[in-house]
Amino acid sequence: MTADVRVACIAKGAERYVYLWLDDEPGRQAIVRVLGRHAADPELSFTWYDAARLCKSVREHPRHDVGEHEPPPDREDVIGRLRRG
Repeated sequence: MTADVRVACIAKGAERYVYLWLDDEPGRQAIVRVLGRHAADPELSFTWYDAARLCKSVREHPRHDVGEHEPPPDREDVIGRLRRG
C-alpha cells in the first residue's frame, strides 16, 4: 500500500506556507522536523504556535484505509444543510 500525499497551509499576511508530506510514519516525522526548523528561523514569520497547530493536525488526522472513507454527500444533501444553516 502506498502512502497518500497530505497538504497543510497557513496564510500569514502576504506569506503562504504550504507543506506536503507522505502520510506514513516517516513522512509525519519529517514534516514535524521541518515545521520545527521553520519555527526556529527568525527570518520567517512562521511561529512556534503555527508549528504546534500544524503538528497537531498531522498527528490527529492519520491516513485512513480506502474502505473507511465515507462517500461524499450528494448535491441535495449539501444544499439542504446550507439552507438549514
